[in-house]
Amino acid sequence: MMSRELTWLEHLQITPRIRREWYLALAKLSREGLPLYDSLKIMHHEFQRLSHPLLPLSALVLMGLRGQEPMGSNALNGVNGPNGMNGLGALKALQRFKTVTPPSLRRRRTLGSELKPHVPLSESLLIEAGDLSGRLHLGLESAAHLLETRLSLYQRVLNALYRPMGYALMIFLLMVFLSIKILPEFERTRPRAQWPIEALRLAWGCDHVFVLGWVGALGISVVLGALMWFLPQATPPMRRGLDRWVFPFHLYASFQGASFLLALSAFIEAGIGFTQAVQMVAQSSTPYMAHQCKALLHALKMGKPPSVALCELSIIHQKHHWLIVVYGLSKDTPMAYQSIAKQIYTAVDQWLEWVLGHLLGSLILAFVGGMVCWVYWAMFEIVETPSWGSNGASALGF
Repeated sequence: MMSRELTWLEHLQITPRIRREWYLALAKLSREGLPLYDSLKIMHHEFQRLSHPLLPLSALVLMGLRGQEPMGSNALNGVNGPNGMNGLGALKALQRFKTVTPPSLRRRRTLGSELKPHVPLSESLLIEAGDLSGRLHLGLESAAHLLETRLSLYQRVLNALYRPMGYALMIFLLMVFLSIKILPEFERTRPRAQWPIEALRLAWGCDHVFVLGWVGALGISVVLGALMWFLPQATPPMRRGLDRWVFPFHLYASFQGASFLLALSAFIEAGIGFTQAVQMVAQSSTPYMAHQCKALLHALKMGKPPSVALCELSIIHQKHHWLIVVYGLSKDTPMAYQSIAKQIYTAVDQWLEWVLGHLLGSLILAFVGGMVCWVYWAMFEIVETPSWGSNGASALGF
């Protein structure tokens, strides 16, 4: 029997583009009135024939909807992708503020509830909200639209990184060319022992360019890995200040805030109250988002209206507070939250494009210019510095 949890390789194979295509196909069939279980059975049969990456996920969803528990499974196992956490950690986060979903909602198995351990939380919540409202196709289309927004954001980030990455590659190739072609020619005409100090430093850097490149890549990987763990997990007292002012914490907080508003809008549109919607989001959220939900629920218990309570969260940037307050006057709360989330996504997109495409690109270009000047200076010193004198001492005191 199958394990309840997808393997690491299976998670990697189910890319955002594949999930988006799957959601749209399910939404089309649901909109046309075809039962979800029948649609999934047909898709699973085709996935078996094609050895499709969605084969294991569709099998787990079908078994879950039938109410079966595979061998070694646990309803609390699984990892919620890049934006989620394991179910045991979610339960601990839930117990910290003692919120419980009503039994009527806990007993019902939905597509969203079965997807929670295997896809990002923001997607499964939108799908579950659509299912609870009796409009599954809208939940699936919302999840597909969210994926489309994220894919567009990732593509913009990659496009913005092309220029600085190209500059970094130019520096690497320049140092390799100096190491294998230029510096050996200088060494034939003048021993390296007679080179000035700047030329020796340049030669050392060129000779160890591959080691330096490997160390630099390893350092960047360690920093990125630490950030990927810290951002969704850690909630130290200073985290609020980091979320407000420090890159990349404020971008992560804004992105989570937009996803949170989308999830709230979907549940409210399904007829679920604001407080209950926050409790449902908190059940499967990361420690960071569980902390935010706890703060929000505490503010609501203190008698503050939802718009004021939301403005106290660090995931809602101060520049968007007036939007929360103004849209809080609207009768169509779900549409208001969706509009605010869209504006937050746009702001994050523009900020990333400026930082990665313009600021980082300009800094690396300036570094390239500095490297060229350094190389010219070192080469000039090799040529212009006097050779060893008759007394065996160099003119620079070597």
